[in-house]
Amino acid sequence: MSIKAGDFVLIRKELYFRSVKLNPDSVESIDGMKVCLKNAIGLPYGTVFAVNGTEIEPISFEETVNQPIQPSSDVSLTDEAVPLGGKDNRDIVDCTLNQKLDFEDIKMLQSSGSTAEDIVNELVKGNANFVKKTKFSQEKYLKKKRRRYFGLFSIERPCSRILCELYSKLRRDKCLGLRFDTLCHILTYANVHAGSTVLLAETCSGLILGSVLERLGPAEFGGSVIQFFHGSAPPRPEMNPVAAAAYETQVCDPVIF
Repeated sequence: MSIKAGDFVLIRKELYFRSVKLNPDSVESIDGMKVCLKNAIGLPYGTVFAVNGTEIEPISFEETVNQPIQPSSDVSLTDEAVPLGGKDNRDIVDCTLNQKLDFEDIKMLQSSGSTAEDIVNELVKGNANFVKKTKFSQEKYLKKKRRRYFGLFSIERPCSRILCELYSKLRRDKCLGLRFDTLCHILTYANVHAGSTVLLAETCSGLILGSVLERLGPAEFGGSVIQFFHGSAPPRPEMNPVAAAAYETQVCDPVIF
């Protein structure tokens, strides 16, 4: 399924997520970066993008993170001059003084138009312990820095699987630790299907409600939900804009108990 203008999409960057309505003419803030999402239109959901100025470019995540870096001649990624018994990290002391570049230097590089690859190269050259690390540790360091400075993120279609994963990682207290496999069992045993009428009471911040609405399908199928809840207001779907849009038409007048 391709991304279209006007779609509600989920922007995902590791533990950062944000739900937006894709407008090709607007500028969105993604984890502090101001970008235009116009280039995402027409590409399939799940595509990984890199930030290039205020534009985004589709890339291959594995190729970008795992590609061999080409540092300057004074930095080597090989295990040359390995002492007897093998090279290890036992003598490396983790300290901020090991890195010559500070926050202001990195911001200056970014503002001057340096690419993410250039910044990673400068960090490698400025790290006093990089040449002392094992090859495995060097590659691990490079992957970590690439993830941070390449600004990689993906655009996902909001669905129960992704939302359940995000809830369980970031808001376990609000979803009662509900896992996706458990959610699937609940929907299956309750025989929730397109066009059915469902009686629902939940305290998972609308996660089960959103999943039920997703299973019911469009309002044209005739499905509906009768929702019971505690208090004066029902727990509406907090993170799934698709379910939130269907709420008004497919959820019957709630019942308070």
